[in-house]
Amino acid sequence: WPILLWWQQPEIFASWVNNFHLFQTQNYIFYIKNLSWFAWPALPLAIWGLWKFKHKMWSQAKFQLPIIFFVSTLIITASYAKTNQALLMPFLIPLSTIAAGSIETLRRGAASAMNWFGIILFSTILFLIWLGWNAMLTGFPQKTYERMQFLAQTNESHFNIFILIIAILLTAIWIFSMIKVRITNRSCTTNWSVGLTVSWALLMALWLPWINHKKDFSPLFLSIEKVIPDKTCLTTHNINDAQIDLIDYYLNIKATREGDRSNCHYLLIYQLHKKDLPPMSENWKLIWNGKQPGDKNNYKLFYKE
Repeated sequence: WPILLWWQQPEIFASWVNNFHLFQTQNYIFYIKNLSWFAWPALPLAIWGLWKFKHKMWSQAKFQLPIIFFVSTLIITASYAKTNQALLMPFLIPLSTIAAGSIETLRRGAASAMNWFGIILFSTILFLIWLGWNAMLTGFPQKTYERMQFLAQTNESHFNIFILIIAILLTAIWIFSMIKVRITNRSCTTNWSVGLTVSWALLMALWLPWINHKKDFSPLFLSIEKVIPDKTCLTTHNINDAQIDLIDYYLNIKATREGDRSNCHYLLIYQLHKKDLPPMSENWKLIWNGKQPGDKNNYKLFYKE
């Protein structure tokens, strides 16, 4: 696909290549560290599989291809100028491929321990999701209610009987998966898959209105609309790709990340601390200041006179 990109869109290809920094040690550490929790339980199962079949992994394609895929993905993603947790997703493909072939070789005790760990983990997560939902509707327990208010930055309660029925069915699916009598190596990984899927689905069913309220950037960016012209040149600092897309959506402005400020009169920054400001001349003036609810850091808009 890089060849096709170069053939069809050479400018985008050049921009993509310019963002490469091949030997950034910190980026490699970031992805390896985050994979330790993001790729669970595929990562430990894949490591076990490579150890179990260590004499075959360099001679058989079913091991060679996933290893090449993993290493090449690590080099490419770690070579980007900035780290991004979303780029961890491609790593799951080679890890899951190796892990799937090593499940049956697990010892019974290890499989049972992983199964019980998954049951305890996801049961706790589901309980906390229900507890937070109940607290926002009833105000009990008080401490949980206060914590939920802080996280959501609202005290509004949301009740929908259809959503409640779906949440009950999801919980029933998890309970059914736990009470199966026969536990095998494959059933323990199935329980992990069911637990992860049900946890995300239940979170979206019960907490989605509060998550939307917390993550809604429309009030923030629409307030910028009052001080910046439509379709103007805007460069940014510490603004991620998703927020740049939201700027395009709400303000109809094609912002650039860490771009050239010589021809741009507007600069939007997300200030992580007091001294976190890019080098600027004296003709840059602060014209707008705002922040997301519950966020201690500020967004600042500067104009170059």
